[in-house]
Amino acid sequence: MLAHLVLLLAAIASPARGDPPTSGAAIGDTVLLHWRGTFESGKSASSSTEIAVWSPLARRLFVCGGPSGIVRLDCSDVRTPKVDRHFKADGVTSVSAHDGLIAACHSGPTPGSVGEVLLFDLELKLLGRVPVGHGPDMLCFTPDGSHLLVANEGEPTADGSNPPGSISVIDVSKGAANARCTNVTFDAPQFGIDALRKRGVLLPHPTRSAAEQLEPEYIAIEPDGSRAWVTLQENNAIAAIDLRAARVLDIFPLGTQSFAAARGGLDPSDKDGAARIQPWPVEGLLQPDSVGCFAAGGTLYLWTANEGESLADHSVRVRDLANRVDRAKPALDPDAFSDDATAGLRHARTVLSSDGLGRLEVCPLLGDDDGDGDYDRLVCFGGRSVALWKVGGSASSPTIERVWDSGSTMERELLARTPSAFNADSEESPSMDKRSAKRGPEPEGLTIVEHGGRRLLCVGLERPGGVMVWDTSDPQAPVFAGYCNRRDPSVGGTQAGDLAPEGLCVIPAASSPTGEPLLVLCNEFSGTVSLFAIESKR
Repeated sequence: MLAHLVLLLAAIASPARGDPPTSGAAIGDTVLLHWRGTFESGKSASSSTEIAVWSPLARRLFVCGGPSGIVRLDCSDVRTPKVDRHFKADGVTSVSAHDGLIAACHSGPTPGSVGEVLLFDLELKLLGRVPVGHGPDMLCFTPDGSHLLVANEGEPTADGSNPPGSISVIDVSKGAANARCTNVTFDAPQFGIDALRKRGVLLPHPTRSAAEQLEPEYIAIEPDGSRAWVTLQENNAIAAIDLRAARVLDIFPLGTQSFAAARGGLDPSDKDGAARIQPWPVEGLLQPDSVGCFAAGGTLYLWTANEGESLADHSVRVRDLANRVDRAKPALDPDAFSDDATAGLRHARTVLSSDGLGRLEVCPLLGDDDGDGDYDRLVCFGGRSVALWKVGGSASSPTIERVWDSGSTMERELLARTPSAFNADSEESPSMDKRSAKRGPEPEGLTIVEHGGRRLLCVGLERPGGVMVWDTSDPQAPVFAGYCNRRDPSVGGTQAGDLAPEGLCVIPAASSPTGEPLLVLCNEFSGTVSLFAIESKR
């Protein structure tokens, strides 16, 4: 009864024009996100609102995405933020701020070309341009603001070329006019394709170098500014960068997530007519998009949002694996997947069915462990989770260890709280269960919030929408704290609310227009930026 009352009160508080309420709150949630207002770009389906950053100095929100360039939002009336400055440019992919400087990635004139970083003052007056690597997709300042780091993804182009990925380190300590760039590359001898493949880094093209195939996605910088951690999403790896020496220290394969555990599982089918989370014999490549970094009790930790990413030429449904092997023998190894009907979820026929794993997209490059032409394991894309990593080793020779993973919590909480949004598609409504055979909820963006004496991890779910929150005050025992989704999964278009969350950031209470910390959620498909007050309950 109380849960229904919470939803009813949220609906009453919603504006008369019909915006969907903040929903999903349940008895026992310790963090609540209260919707305060939304900026509507009017450019849905154009990726016009992908990334935002708050400038405490300007007390403005800077938002970028796709064809919109950069807009500066005045949030003094938090209910309806307004554009008060605009820099027009196509291909702006990320934005960051430090003191009086605003920086943005510009992807360049054609796919695969060398991009640039644009430097602005707080009035969006262009101060300078700095050439960087191929396909810059994300950037951030070091904690002291002296340097900018840029993840140059270097994605393959339509003409078949594959420019190298890299990290640009831009020194802005002497001002925008004197900015200097150093590109950190992955072409050192120890990062050869054979060596990395043996360690478990996913490099699908045997004729291309590792440097060409490694694709930096997102960057987190350690609190002291000495090292950076860079996700290589398509490669299921993360790289450690020495910022003082401007070199790659190491590349770490991230392994897989088992969906076979009794308390784990996933829903692998979009054609079974329902949401069914079961412990199937399949593993998921973690393939994180965003990464965050924090220190606690003298130990350094990393968070990763394990979204997943299908490889264009190397993705196939389980039922079609037979087309990849000798048709005279089964596609699945009989020792791993039995013909005995009593084998339960390891029954080969059950696995290959549309109600089982048959429609799940997997990587055909992985799973034939003994090289005999059939599949001993099934490996899909994405961990459908967030993971916590402990950083160890020395400054020049770091190590990482996964110490916690959210497992199936995302899918289970979606099903329990907003079943009509369960593994839904971000571009279509209603679409419950549509993304189950791909990568499920696809956790993408994350941010860490210090509030009420707690350290909160907020994670955006790209497909069903909304934000899930974990209380990570004790890094050894994170606790699920709540879920908020400002989407109506029963309707499409502009009436649906927020669709496809991409970037998250926080407006601190000290500079917030409402005097309370605000979580900012950029939604690329709906073209909206929503602001939520954070309430931490005891």
